[in-house]
Amino acid sequence: SINFDEGAQIYEVTKEKLFSSWQKRDTNSTYDLISDYIPAQPINCNATLNGNKLTLTWESSDKDKVWHYNIYKVKENESASYLNMIGQVKDLGFEYLLDDNETYYYIIQPESNEGIYGKALKIKISL
Repeated sequence: SINFDEGAQIYEVTKEKLFSSWQKRDTNSTYDLISDYIPAQPINCNATLNGNKLTLTWESSDKDKVWHYNIYKVKENESASYLNMIGQVKDLGFEYLLDDNETYYYIIQPESNEGIYGKALKIKISL
């Protein structure tokens, strides 16, 4: 049964009111708009080495709007891709066990909960 006293309406399809008629069908229904927000670039990255464990930490001006950070390990002229992704973290830090003493670049890329990538931070680590 439909409770017309609370403002519920029968679903009606019209070109002008397609979504609004659906929303009124269920009393107190809500919806979220898709966001096109681009997460801010991480800043102030620090790298520390303890034995063979590399620890990266950084800051973010909009941590609450970032779903997670994608971490990549690349060579000098290599682009970030899923093939060289070494992790994803929700925090502002990442630990990684090194297996060699070469020079690599680590890329920290924020991603929103809508799947939008922000500008990445790229740092060079030489051992």
